[in-house]
Amino acid sequence: MDKDAITIYLANAMGDFNDSSLVVEIKHSSRAKSVYNTSPFSIHTNTWQHIAVSYDGVSEVKIFINGEEEELNIINPASGGIKDNAEEGLLIGNSNTFSMGSYQGIIDEIRLWNTALDQNWIDNHMMHYLTGYEDGLIGYWTLNEGDGGVSEDKSANTNNGILSGSVWCQGVNLYSPVMVSEQLPDFNDLNISPNPFVEQTQITFNLKKEQHTQIAIYDLNGRKICCLINQNLGIGTHNLNWPGCDETGKEVSNGVYVLRVLTGNNRLVSMLVKR
Repeated sequence: MDKDAITIYLANAMGDFNDSSLVVEIKHSSRAKSVYNTSPFSIHTNTWQHIAVSYDGVSEVKIFINGEEEELNIINPASGGIKDNAEEGLLIGNSNTFSMGSYQGIIDEIRLWNTALDQNWIDNHMMHYLTGYEDGLIGYWTLNEGDGGVSEDKSANTNNGILSGSVWCQGVNLYSPVMVSEQLPDFNDLNISPNPFVEQTQITFNLKKEQHTQIAIYDLNGRKICCLINQNLGIGTHNLNWPGCDETGKEVSNGVYVLRVLTGNNRLVSMLVKR
C-alpha cells in the first residue's frame, strides 16, 4: 500500500529488514522518515492473514497480525505528524512510482481510518464486515463486487477504487457487522415492526427538528438494496414501509439486512430480518 507519506510493503532479508516480514514507512511533516519492521517470518504465504497498522500521530506505531501485536524492529522511530498527503493517490498492491512491482497474492477487506485503533477493537471487528459508518472510518473497500473494474467505497466518503490488472477471485468469509445501537441527538424512538418480517415491515422514528434525513437498506456485504427516503423532513413522528424489495421492485431473498440512518453528520445502524 502506498499513499506517498505512508507505505506498507512485504520484505525479505535485505539490509535492516527481517525475512518474510512487513515494513511500514512514514514520512513526517518535519521531513523525517520513520521505518518499522515486523519480526522474522511474521508473514506467511498461501494463507489468510489480517494486518492492521496504527499510528497515534505522535510517536507510537503498532502493527497487529491476526489481532496480535507484533514486536517491532524500529529502524527509525516515529516522531510527530504525518506529511500532508491529501493530494496523493492511494495505491493498493503497488507503489506510487510502480518501482516495487505488483503484489502477487489475494487482498480483501481494505479499511482506512483517521484514528488509531486499539487491540481490543481490532480483535472484536476483524472477522466482521463493517456497516460503513463507524466513527473514524474514511475508506472501506470490501472487494465483493466479483466483476468489473471498480471497487465501491462503502464508507460515507464513497471514494471508489479503480482496478487495473487484477483478477476477481474468492475472498474471505466474514460475519455480519458489530452493530451500533446509540440514538442520534435529533433522531430517536426508532422502531422496526414486525422484525423479523415476512411481507413488509414499518419503520417509525421521531425527529426533534427539521433536517435532511437519509434512510437506506443494505445487505451484509455493504451493497445498497434501496433508499427509503432522502429528503428534508419536519419535526415529529414519521413512518416508512419496506416491502422487502430492491430499487427495481424485485423481492429480495430472506436474510439479515442493515438499516442505515443519516441525519446531518450523525449516523445510526440497525438490523432487519426478512423471513
